[in-house]
Amino acid sequence: MRKRKNKIIAGTVVAVMMAGSIIANISPLIASQTGGNSVAASETFNKEGLWITEIYQNDVDRSEKNNTREKSGYESIKLYKSTTDLMEFVEITSTYDKAVNFNDIYEFVYNDTVQKVTTMDGNDEVIIQPEEKVVLWNYRSDVTTAIPTEEEFRRQMRIPDDAVVLKVTSGVNWAVTSTFSLKTKSDDGIISTFKATDKADTMDGYSVELAIPDIGNEMQVYREMCEPSPGYVYSGQLNGLVNAKVPDNQIADGVFITEVRPNDINRSSVYGISDDLMECVEVVNTTDHDVDLNNEYQFGYAVKEGSRKILQLSHYDENAELNIGSSEGCVVPAGKTAVLWYYRINYLKNYTSFPTEKEFRAAYNISDDIPVYLCTDQNGMNNTNRVVELYKLDSDGTRKMVSYYSYIGSSDCKDNKSAELMVNPEGPEMLLKTGNAATSMGVVSADQYTYLKDDGSALTLRLNDVVPESIMQGDELRVNFYFAENGSLPRTGITTYYRFDGTGSWYSSTEIKRRVPNLYEALIPADELFSHDYVEFYVSADNRYRSTLSDMYRVNISKLNEVDGIRTNISDKQEVSGTISVTANDGGDNHSSQIYVDGTECQTVPMLEDGAYYTFHADGRDSYFKNAVTTTDNKTIASIGKWQYQILDGQAIHIDNSYFTYNEENASYDITLRFWAGTYGATVDEYLLPDANREDFTVTKLALKLINGNVYYPTKIGPDDSATSAKTNLSTAYETDHYIGDSTGMCPYMDASFSIPATEVTAVGTQIDTTKLSDGEHTLKVTNGERTKEVTFIVDNKAPEIDLGVEDGSVLSGNLTFSPKVIEDNTLDTFVVILDGEQINNVYETTAYSLGDGQHIISAFAKDAAGNETTKTAVFTVDGTQITITAGGTTDITDNSASLYLNVSNVKSDTKATFYKAEKIDTDSIKTNTLEGILPYIQYTVNVADAKDDEMIVADWDGKASNNDGTHAETMYVLNTANGEWDEIAKADSNGTIKDAAFTVANHV
Repeated sequence: MRKRKNKIIAGTVVAVMMAGSIIANISPLIASQTGGNSVAASETFNKEGLWITEIYQNDVDRSEKNNTREKSGYESIKLYKSTTDLMEFVEITSTYDKAVNFNDIYEFVYNDTVQKVTTMDGNDEVIIQPEEKVVLWNYRSDVTTAIPTEEEFRRQMRIPDDAVVLKVTSGVNWAVTSTFSLKTKSDDGIISTFKATDKADTMDGYSVELAIPDIGNEMQVYREMCEPSPGYVYSGQLNGLVNAKVPDNQIADGVFITEVRPNDINRSSVYGISDDLMECVEVVNTTDHDVDLNNEYQFGYAVKEGSRKILQLSHYDENAELNIGSSEGCVVPAGKTAVLWYYRINYLKNYTSFPTEKEFRAAYNISDDIPVYLCTDQNGMNNTNRVVELYKLDSDGTRKMVSYYSYIGSSDCKDNKSAELMVNPEGPEMLLKTGNAATSMGVVSADQYTYLKDDGSALTLRLNDVVPESIMQGDELRVNFYFAENGSLPRTGITTYYRFDGTGSWYSSTEIKRRVPNLYEALIPADELFSHDYVEFYVSADNRYRSTLSDMYRVNISKLNEVDGIRTNISDKQEVSGTISVTANDGGDNHSSQIYVDGTECQTVPMLEDGAYYTFHADGRDSYFKNAVTTTDNKTIASIGKWQYQILDGQAIHIDNSYFTYNEENASYDITLRFWAGTYGATVDEYLLPDANREDFTVTKLALKLINGNVYYPTKIGPDDSATSAKTNLSTAYETDHYIGDSTGMCPYMDASFSIPATEVTAVGTQIDTTKLSDGEHTLKVTNGERTKEVTFIVDNKAPEIDLGVEDGSVLSGNLTFSPKVIEDNTLDTFVVILDGEQINNVYETTAYSLGDGQHIISAFAKDAAGNETTKTAVFTVDGTQITITAGGTTDITDNSASLYLNVSNVKSDTKATFYKAEKIDTDSIKTNTLEGILPYIQYTVNVADAKDDEMIVADWDGKASNNDGTHAETMYVLNTANGEWDEIAKADSNGTIKDAAFTVANHV
């Protein structure tokens, strides 16, 4: 069992925790070697090559026969007689520093078939220049009727003039799920490849944009389900192998889409129907003149390529029919925003009332100076896989797309959330600034319309831990790294890349933000590690324009049955509790195998060698709900609450032999395991808490894995209840998502049944009730007469004790210190403290005023190495009414004394006044480790005169940080010189000001 590690994380004073955005442009830098277990392999990080950057293998039907676009309100497009796909393409680009002759060196392969590539006039000599964007068009010359010309292809697909179109002569429609590759002719080596999968990466009328991997030839998904954009390759796709093209003028000039909210909340309690009534889009005008959206621009809504509407905008008019006013003068003022509301009154029925503009503004707190215009020709925004577009009209009647975004509701703008967007210096596709952001219609930050200047900086990344040579089967892998930002470029994400057994695809897990300064944990879950021999991993710390890569590491996975001679499932010094199964296996028939505990022989029966491990992935949990895996009679096997970063989504839970039942008819060992959606106070006592609020979460990838590597999948999912089975999803398929909870249509529990053949029983064992043994050390011996193994195990049936230091129901005010304590007689594995949903340090100082009036929740979770768990939660109320000083001064002043007085309001019974003799610190001596106050971290070093430990230092801060909001306020920390950690001392108020942040001299100076 793992012992608890105390983690000391280096840090800086934090000005603001920056919100994340998608990686846009990256240049790889290898971090200096810091020790650890580097991989002894021939892998190298990519530097140059020819790469597939977009695939569009499923074009729309452009036939005259099946055209209903105009009847459905969509724009007309050029039509043809053929019903085959006519505009499929694959986009490639070169990161070589010199031109290459494609047909001399390379082949383009569709699935297993080499495709002929020529210029559009049929010339075999195809020269690709450095950084050139090349579109390989599946040119259907085999079609006997008219097909598109190059000019028509370019116009319909909006291909820029500087992109090259080449002809691919395939003679077939590309399949909707296909693999495309670039190979070298000399050795048939794959240099770039990707399998485009229908309904996952692409679908009819949508493409997938690809990015160059750090290692290998398998392209990574940059954005799936995109509006096709042949000829536009963004440097974020090129992994820093090509420098970003950032304009000298950093302020984008034009009108841009800056926020999309396609998933509104249910407002039926007000308007009588559950349909989304307030879906909307925000645009910003960065020019120095007013812009008429209907006359100078066009606002588009695309269902897919070839099916788009241009939406006329209107004013809201209380005196007009259905309140739809004139379309004249729909202007976005210079330097202002406008909000475009999908006003569905023409399409919806059965509402009791329909939202007014005043109600719409109130719902999103839109100020009166921000125009709101109506989109009345479209029945709302689909929740996912749609495109919003802006075109600028030219004087000759043509138009140019200047801003668009393909939104995916399941990932970047979930229910009641927005996708915040920012301008892209390299093309019209907007970048995702913040996914699932709090809606802020009408309010746009400068960084949404400013091209971020590249100052050449990269993140610092170094190992801050020991990479183990091996871990045990069933364990997860956690390795700490230190990171820091240098210069003006904030981090956009830190990613762990990993693969198993030296082959196959690299998996990845990206973390955008974390409130613990400078800490990144490479986390690989136990369910993914379980069946493999070893894992390789590395970490990439990214800002907008480049990445810093760690060394590559290898960690072996030790199998629980890899022991010569006779073996047991109990390791030396293992801490255990409750009833456990102890097994012996001599690798033969175990006819003579015996088990002794403290010298007493135990009766044995056939058993699985180490029970089984229940592996699954659980998503959507938070830290307060006590979810669990139980038996069908609701005996808890394991808690699976989130507890922040302590319990990963992917888990491997040990299932003891005692939970299996032998099925004589089928010669199998059967088990049904239950997931329970927990409450704040209980897990399975539904009948005791019928009205309690329970967690909603999903589980997927269910399996029982044995230590010999064999895997068994569910034979049945339940309960089969007509009211909930659709959400529970009774399919036993591995990738199925099962919903558990108390929301409409959900059941608060889910059962999964498994059957293990009796032939898997290769050991003998016994059940030991450790509650009948004394706590402390005991001896275990397994022998077959010829070979013997003896270990010591530790019985610990006492759960950790937690003292929150806060009583449930208490009322707190003034200065607050939270310092929960835990007492554990043996090894403490985990101790986590959560305040209002955020993990805090074990000692946390704040004020009632900072926390805010009302109810708050503090909770602590402790688990020891034997598996005993304790959770303690207290709900307390804060009376944060600020005591106000109405007057103060001095009287009776002499050479040696003075009388001080204060007049205050909102005095409470425990109010105390403390007077200090203050000495002003010379601010000229304050030094910062950044230039011009660059965010997000500003570290100040202050020279302080001789001071006593019991004296106080008070600091003010007045400034402004981008990307801060109600949950990410500017925060001030002070370095604790005793433990090296950063103690939080204050958060900024709504005006961005920190006043009177105080801390003691002791341990801080």
